[in-house]
Amino acid sequence: MPSEGQRERRLGSSLAAALLAAAVLSLPACATTPGTGAVDTLEALFPGGAGAGSLRGEAEVTVSLAGGSVTFPGAVILQAPSSFRIDLLDPFDRPAAVIFSRGGELIQYRPSAAEAALLRPLPDGCRSVAPDGWVPFVLGAGPPPAGMDSYRAVRWFGGDSLVKYEWGTIAVKIDYRPDGEGTSPSTVSWYCGEEIAMRLEFGEMRPVGGARIPGSFTVNYPGAGMKVSVALGAVEAGVPLDASILDPPLPARTRWVEWDLVRSD
Repeated sequence: MPSEGQRERRLGSSLAAALLAAAVLSLPACATTPGTGAVDTLEALFPGGAGAGSLRGEAEVTVSLAGGSVTFPGAVILQAPSSFRIDLLDPFDRPAAVIFSRGGELIQYRPSAAEAALLRPLPDGCRSVAPDGWVPFVLGAGPPPAGMDSYRAVRWFGGDSLVKYEWGTIAVKIDYRPDGEGTSPSTVSWYCGEEIAMRLEFGEMRPVGGARIPGSFTVNYPGAGMKVSVALGAVEAGVPLDASILDPPLPARTRWVEWDLVRSD
């Protein structure tokens, strides 16, 4: 028969084991294990340093909104740090609609009707995320070099990620995957609280102008029910761009309407 001291030691060991098991079982599905080398991984994912700087080219563009979608041939212009313009072209290669960002909002302008619509794609109070903050990642620049050391390399149950925390919660998560040249980004998610406010999905990478650019990408704004998918064709990198191209002045006679999908007919 065990002594009183042996019974106490066994009870203590059993209690410690039970507490450890309870702690493991209580871990959320997205539990992480801290890793090392976050900066090295970021530099491997975005080896272009400043990236392409700017990009202009042909594309096929699909815009989805509120359960509907349209696909147009298009022209895409991106410029660091975070400006973009997407033209949806009619059968005569004229802009049926122009989508660009301005002051945290998205604007869709239809030249033929002189109509413009404004969309705030991010949740109210979400000041830490810019709706055009995905641009440097598509250009191959990734996060600013000054902010790289704020990321942690982690192993999630679904794969490898780089995570940036702000005030104890996830602000940005970069998922990456192996490819023929080492690793490449697969998604970047920006958070407001516990919800994803904006998500960028990458297609396969290709070299353009000394940087690695995705051959296709999708920008998703879950709160607005909006998604823009771009399949790039022939592109040029490092082209000089005038500010008025990326933020075109709207005519005085422009009429403001509700945002709706442009029709191809």
